[in-house]
Amino acid sequence: METGVKAARRGPGWAAALLAALASAGGLHAQEPGQAVPTATLEVRQVAGANIYLDLGTDGGLAAGDTVNVRRTEDGPVVGRLAVVAATATRSVLAFVDGSFPLAGGDSLVVELLRAPVEALAAPARAPTPETPRVGSARIAPVTPRAWGRVGLEVGVSHSSSQMGLVDPEDVTRTLATPALRLDATVTSLPGGFTLRARGRVTHRYTSGTEFQRPTTVRVNELSMERRFKAVPAQLTLGRFFSPVESFSGFWDGAAVRFGGESLGAGFLVGLEPDLWSQEPSLDLPKASAFVDYRARGEAWSWDGDVSAHVVAPRADGLETHAFLGIGQRLTLGPLRLRAEVQVDREPVGGGARLSEAVTQATLAISPRLSLRVGAARRERYSILTAPDPFGPRRDRVGGGLSLRLGNAYLSADHALNRYENGSDRTSWTGALSLARLPGLPGVGWNASGSWWGGDSDEVLSAGTGIGFRISAARVRVGYRFHSTTFLDRTRVSHAPDLYVDLPLGGGFSATLRTRGQFGDQLTSQYLHLALTRVF
Repeated sequence: METGVKAARRGPGWAAALLAALASAGGLHAQEPGQAVPTATLEVRQVAGANIYLDLGTDGGLAAGDTVNVRRTEDGPVVGRLAVVAATATRSVLAFVDGSFPLAGGDSLVVELLRAPVEALAAPARAPTPETPRVGSARIAPVTPRAWGRVGLEVGVSHSSSQMGLVDPEDVTRTLATPALRLDATVTSLPGGFTLRARGRVTHRYTSGTEFQRPTTVRVNELSMERRFKAVPAQLTLGRFFSPVESFSGFWDGAAVRFGGESLGAGFLVGLEPDLWSQEPSLDLPKASAFVDYRARGEAWSWDGDVSAHVVAPRADGLETHAFLGIGQRLTLGPLRLRAEVQVDREPVGGGARLSEAVTQATLAISPRLSLRVGAARRERYSILTAPDPFGPRRDRVGGGLSLRLGNAYLSADHALNRYENGSDRTSWTGALSLARLPGLPGVGWNASGSWWGGDSDEVLSAGTGIGFRISAARVRVGYRFHSTTFLDRTRVSHAPDLYVDLPLGGGFSATLRTRGQFGDQLTSQYLHLALTRVF
């Protein structure tokens, strides 16, 4: 579980308002499961590893478990799909569903929900419901819980053969199978005005090698109840959730309370840190946080900020209490977007303060076609488990890049320099080029991406390309990736072709198939993944 994911405060639900307006105008009716709904154009706030961050959350109708199609332009082809991993009121964390495609911070994307938010849909015609009398002559209509989300059954099978060791290498062959059942669901209008959010996965792992200590695992990423009060401006969240109100505390088993309106709010969180590896409830790390958040808006500008104080008190002997302060802010000023986040930790020895994280990013839209970005960061991660010195090696990073859109072509390029505490430097280059439509081949798209990083005598080069097209209702992608690694003056090269097929089955069902092979020096592997998903 990643506890460094950044969350956000509340914002205007413009996407939900758009859907509701379309519904009232007759443009939206009750949707069949899986039918597309109106699109929204968003800018990618950040890409970190396999996570994509967008400034659209539950206030805009996007919830954990949703799946969205992604296009570069409104009339362009679908370049991939993203699934919402976690969502706060105004921001969401997404992950690639069918394999990655080029994305970078500052990119403009057109996202298309595969499931319409229930609250934004025009109600279907139904027989009148008898009203339930209340005190005196007041009457109310009964409220019925409504649910949406997806459930999926999937299985992944891999077989690999590799050589371990540089001297007299040993051949190691392994077969791994992982059937899994996945559920992402949101239920609104529950008794008491609560909303339930559930996201989890049950997995069984079989291997021909060393048996797993726990072959069957149940991972609950989110299981929370949320209520927004009207009489008093407040929000209550209970259960397992990602912090919905500040940017530094991560996942909780506990409670979050926020008092205040859209502009100014304050509150606290209390509970436990879930186990990092198994995601099971744990009593080892009790923690508490307090926060204040504020937002201001003008005609061509906006500013969001928050300050939060945190304490994590390990129960194990020999582990020190971790206290830290987080400050985050975001400024939009016309075509310029700025983001800055700072974390200051208390030194466990001596009680001093240390800056463990400082991040700043800026994106400037030169035109609708061209945007530039630059950023700098210093990180010295704090880990409770590495006492007496809990701070990890320091890393400084500076970098920049650009995104360019010409017709149906899209180009993205970035360069970064990383300097580590031991004095070593690492340089990286990444780039991507895609064509929504190949000349003379309607309905066929092409993309290519590559990355290189190196320092001292080590380097890694990865480059790939692929074409996407449709066969009837099925979406197909055929790709290839080249990978080269040099370590201790030894270079290893591999080649990896892959095939992906996504087939809508109707009634909210869809089937996906992905197969990949890898062939190279001291490594051969084959991988097959099958999934059946039902959107409801």
